[in-house]
Amino acid sequence: MFENIKTKIANRVLYFLFYRIWRKFWRKSKSADNIQTEYLIGILQKNAKTQFGQKHNFNQINNVLDFQKYVPISDYENYIEYIGSIKKGEKSVLTTDAVIKFSLSSGTATASKNIPNNSSLLKEFDNCISVWLCDLYKKFPQIMNGRAFWIITPSTKIPETIGKINTGFDNDSEYFSPIKQWFIRNIFAVPDEVAHYCQGENYYFVIATFLLSDKNLRLISVWNPSILLILLDKTRYYQNQIIESIEKGQLLVPEPMDLNHLKILEKRFKKNYKRAKELYSIFQSNSENSRLWSIVWPNLTLISAWDSAWASTPANQVKKIFPNVSFQGKGLLATEACITFPVNIDNNKNEYIPAFTSHFFEFECIDTKEIKLLHQLNMNKNYEVIVTTGGGLYRYRLNDIVYCCGFSRGLPLLRFEGKSNLISDITGEKLHESHVIDVLKTVFDELKIQSTFYFIAPEINDKNCFYTLFIYSLDAFDLNILQEKVELSLCENFHYKHSREMEQLQKLKVQILNKDSITRFYSIIQSKTHLGAFKQSVLRKETFWLEKLSNCFQKP
Repeated sequence: MFENIKTKIANRVLYFLFYRIWRKFWRKSKSADNIQTEYLIGILQKNAKTQFGQKHNFNQINNVLDFQKYVPISDYENYIEYIGSIKKGEKSVLTTDAVIKFSLSSGTATASKNIPNNSSLLKEFDNCISVWLCDLYKKFPQIMNGRAFWIITPSTKIPETIGKINTGFDNDSEYFSPIKQWFIRNIFAVPDEVAHYCQGENYYFVIATFLLSDKNLRLISVWNPSILLILLDKTRYYQNQIIESIEKGQLLVPEPMDLNHLKILEKRFKKNYKRAKELYSIFQSNSENSRLWSIVWPNLTLISAWDSAWASTPANQVKKIFPNVSFQGKGLLATEACITFPVNIDNNKNEYIPAFTSHFFEFECIDTKEIKLLHQLNMNKNYEVIVTTGGGLYRYRLNDIVYCCGFSRGLPLLRFEGKSNLISDITGEKLHESHVIDVLKTVFDELKIQSTFYFIAPEINDKNCFYTLFIYSLDAFDLNILQEKVELSLCENFHYKHSREMEQLQKLKVQILNKDSITRFYSIIQSKTHLGAFKQSVLRKETFWLEKLSNCFQKP
């Protein structure tokens, strides 16, 4: 009873703290263009005496046109030398604010990027996420009566320390100010310590145990819907062991674990014989019930996860599993910046609003290559996002494409469409992810194949090059027909067809995966980048997947 009261109080204090930022945001929305300019000039004046600011004449910039004249559009490679200077301990390199830590980037590149974090950048994230969470509380007040689960990324290696700056993964709560962090930790159904002390099977097991023990779970917020599907599968696999853990008040983890770490987690875990008995009955009598999880968590109100571009398939699967729970798609959030967040939910329809009080935005029109500001965007156009942040990235190309689908409250509505740099070009074939997505969707629909996990990746060996379609599906299908249809459709790309005709590329192969492949895939990804914010892509550019997933192949 005391825990429920504490959770309700924490939620209401957070709502009060978020509301002040929410109200300020919407008051400024009709003058977003002026706010954007004021923000930009403030950033430039503050950082005029940095190494970057002196090189790019920040002290001579008085308006947006000057900024665009003196500062070129950039990408991560333009910052490698500056980041190296920061690692050596040099001050005022990109910003006057000290770098607190480096965050590992999410994305599709095989090598992780070290993104500098400072107090200004954290405040910018706080501003954006606070508006989003306040909107959730206002639209779904039931959330305030229970706990929430936010995905936490397991640490797969000891964080690197360079000088006095750490490089590693963040907890989601670290986006907020210290006072908000304290209250947020009091509404979490799963403690942050799980990310630090649990890896492999223990990671999923411990999360599932904390979640199953909490009947009053109200909110599930995960970036990647595939991760939630994996978690539910793991819960079913370990259900008896999990329920026994709840009954005894002990974490009966499936793999060896440091005893000191286990004791720390068990201090946060309470014995609950009544809940264990209830769960035994639920799983025994509803093992084939498609609405099992709605019975396990009867008060679950909202699930928040990506549902656009590549994520639409696993998101639809989540919606089927939780038919009575509202679903909200995520906005566009990168390690470097927060771009949009969802608001105004009516009949599960989301509007994605730009975080105009957090960063300065520019947009390159995909069709015309013109650079537009936030208030200059046109409806029904695709744009690539360029951002300037208080963290020290100036006119930084995120490689994210958004579609302007309308306007609301003086702001453009921006829907994430995909990555602009997802082109695989080994022999000149120039495969673009958007084409690959269209091909697979069309072929899967035609062959009535449903799959929550699939991607295409190149393979290079001593003799030849080719692409492989990796797919996990419960549906029966003819592998040869699938292979022929996908290959034929890919050949609609002139460059791919030419590479095939010149025998630079061999014919597409298809590899059927088992269920373990999904967990294996994400364990590989999380060793290279922040899993919580990792954006799955249907076209992968790495050439190691046949080897890495070799133990997960299923015979056709």
